[in-house]
Amino acid sequence: MNAVDYEKIVICLYKEQYYIFGVCPCCKKIFQLTDCVVNIPSGKITFKQLHDITKEREKLEKKRDAFDTGEYKYYENNEKYQSILSEFKTSGNIIEKRIRKSGRKLALKKISKIDKVFSQKNIDPRDTRLIFSPVEFIVFNGMTENKKIDSLLFLGKHPESGSQEKILNSIGKVIKNGNLEFTQIRIDENGKVTYT
Repeated sequence: MNAVDYEKIVICLYKEQYYIFGVCPCCKKIFQLTDCVVNIPSGKITFKQLHDITKEREKLEKKRDAFDTGEYKYYENNEKYQSILSEFKTSGNIIEKRIRKSGRKLALKKISKIDKVFSQKNIDPRDTRLIFSPVEFIVFNGMTENKKIDSLLFLGKHPESGSQEKILNSIGKVIKNGNLEFTQIRIDENGKVTYT
């Protein structure tokens, strides 16, 4: 029999015999069995101390049971949370894309009320880049919406001088003759330049 079983037996014995009385052989006084001292391998203990220890153990067991229940509920709720989170990640992306798309449409409607240059020509203002010279804007048509450039447009004012008109005519000839070359220049955060 191990120590835990021994303790349980003593505690059960104590609970069952709490109301047993005896007579002292020396003084002939009546006493409760619970007033006696129990000899156990670790030392002497009174039934009162044993009773207090029993009550403390019961309290600790209740707390442990409550903790176990709380821990179970935590893991159960965590599983539900993880399930909902993964479901949101899959459906949330779809919802987010829809919201972004409707937001873009609304933004373009508002911009078209303010912008009279690009909107009249069916140009998405987000596709335009300001370069000032030799033309004011380059439009990368389709870049924002389609993620693919359909065409390039050069937008500018009418030439104000003969030299400016020559430059614009020169650009037009180069494009018509197909004398174009595309080089992509990338500058990273450290200032390193790469050409592709």
